[in-house]
Amino acid sequence: MATAGIWRPIRLESWSGVRIDSVRPLAGVNGDSGILDTRLALAWAPGADDEVTATVRVGGAATGLTVPAGTPSAVVTVSVPDVHLWWPRGYGDQPLYDVSVTLTGVDSELGTWQGRVGFRTVTLDTAPDEHGSPFVLAVNNRPVYIRGASPGRVRLLNK
Repeated sequence: MATAGIWRPIRLESWSGVRIDSVRPLAGVNGDSGILDTRLALAWAPGADDEVTATVRVGGAATGLTVPAGTPSAVVTVSVPDVHLWWPRGYGDQPLYDVSVTLTGVDSELGTWQGRVGFRTVTLDTAPDEHGSPFVLAVNNRPVYIRGASPGRVRLLNK
């Protein structure tokens, strides 16, 4: 039975110092600039006492942050000027930006992570009006159709 044992590849990992445990990039937009808040979780080996530098690169921009020894998490924010917005299918292009995270110690690179992000905003309008409460999703400040519903026509009635 597939669920009654090891059913995916396994591996053993060991490290000294620190390693990147996980990366969570959160992309947003502020005017014409893209803002990428990259949340890093770090795993420190016992006895590791050297600070490290976490550097995030995206769209030609880069920001580095010094992380004190033993710090379990960090947030690195990068501003990307003149970003091209990501749009849903049928509304425009879906440009993605390559993101790289590098963790460096005193004299060496300790780890890297790579991924891709798209910059966009998503808002939901449920402000009550004379007909009830609308349910309008907007991407990049433009109402979009969701499963065939027309923007501004879907209403949640107040009861």
